[in-house]
Amino acid sequence: MPSCLLALGSNLGDREATLGAALTALEAAPSTNLCRHSQWHRSRPVGMAGSRQEFLNGAALVETKLEPHALLEFLQHIEIEHGRRSGEDWVDRTLDLDLLLYDDRIIDTAVLTVPHPRMSFRRFVLAPATEIAGDLQHPVLGWTIERLRNHLNQADDLAAVVSPREPARRELVAALVGRLDVQVVDPPTVEEAARLWPGELTTWVRLPATAVEGDLRTGTELPKEGRAPAARHPKLSILLDVEPVEPFVEGGEAGWAALVRQTGRGPTLHIRARDPAKAERDALAAFEAVWPHLGS
Repeated sequence: MPSCLLALGSNLGDREATLGAALTALEAAPSTNLCRHSQWHRSRPVGMAGSRQEFLNGAALVETKLEPHALLEFLQHIEIEHGRRSGEDWVDRTLDLDLLLYDDRIIDTAVLTVPHPRMSFRRFVLAPATEIAGDLQHPVLGWTIERLRNHLNQADDLAAVVSPREPARRELVAALVGRLDVQVVDPPTVEEAARLWPGELTTWVRLPATAVEGDLRTGTELPKEGRAPAARHPKLSILLDVEPVEPFVEGGEAGWAALVRQTGRGPTLHIRARDPAKAERDALAAFEAVWPHLGS
């Protein structure tokens, strides 16, 4: 049977009991086999303005007889049974079950995207997932779960914003500078920059040297000088799609699509939103997920 990696979260009610009940439902169902699950981790809300309800997060590895969309419906049914209202996003919730990986399949439909589009940079996802499935590979990015988690702990506090249209990129970067304590900087010397972050399409930003990172398990903060040596890649890449593409990228749509598909970029958010407000919200939430103290 296909192996699937799931993320579990709750920040309302008896969180531990709810998460335990969700695991029981996965174990009891004839269509799924619960192989193993992580410990519960604490994390701050991400992308949820005004919420102070701490999450418990975990990960589970299951085998299933269900096809991806049927598995999604089953997970949503478990959520609803525990008080989750359909269509709720970016709000406090009793239970959240996300399908992160379905074997090595890549799925992109109106209702389901696999790998999960935000899993590669969310510490509260990667920390528990590394416990139980650190050697699983992200089929789009080409990195293992453990490598993605380690990269967030080791890389410099840099982010790269890549877009085929300079005005949209400039608008998003201006929003990040205005809302967060980030600065536009010159590109770093990275051997793969031309392939992954072309200069004419990329703006680089850096958090100040005083930046700190939140520890998921304890909520304490680790000083920058206590981290491992910096990696050569940015801690986060944001790929911003804006139409039309043709006048701004060599090769037009095909050239941009080829750039997006390049492996080796590391933690990445691919935003496909025509609404600048939505793009800004998604980018800000990604920064909070990578640098938890920004949401405090």
